[in-house]
Amino acid sequence: MVFEYLTVFVSVVVGLAITQLLTHLVRIIHQRHHCRVYWVHLIWALNIFIWTIAYWWFTFSMAHIEVWTLGLFVFVLIYAILLYVLMALLFPEDVELDEDYRILFYRNQRWFFGVLFLFLSVDLIDFWVKLETGSDVVTIGPYLAFILPLISMASVAVFSKNQRFHQIFACVFLLWVSAFSVITLPPLISG
Repeated sequence: MVFEYLTVFVSVVVGLAITQLLTHLVRIIHQRHHCRVYWVHLIWALNIFIWTIAYWWFTFSMAHIEVWTLGLFVFVLIYAILLYVLMALLFPEDVELDEDYRILFYRNQRWFFGVLFLFLSVDLIDFWVKLETGSDVVTIGPYLAFILPLISMASVAVFSKNQRFHQIFACVFLLWVSAFSVITLPPLISG
């Protein structure tokens, strides 16, 4: 009962992140003759969407935790909030009708990749929390091989103006996160 109570709030934040994405994708469709879409920007939106879905899916595996501390709950909530912030940085509310999403992406680059770096670092901490609560689904070696390159690339992306780097990083992140999600996410079993 405690798990269900706490995860409602987390689910609301996750829902806001997905709402942010869907609202702005529909806006882009409506404004398609006026705005300039940037494929790297859309790949990052897809990356954050996949991670958001994977996070929401994974939270169910924490249902076995009987004692929830405020610290654990706040940590789980911060993780969801960071996903929302990442999506909001990709799709700010004040987007112009004739927005050039390439310019928007690079204008918010430092903030987006700074928050992504923070988020990935929090994910590393989250992994250790899962180890302690018995909620881990992957061993240390594969996880570190997954997360450390992403943290390194995110730290470079904060400062890099090289568009080729950003294109490659977006695609590598997509492949990496998609594959890792498929491999590690447990099936949900009710009951």
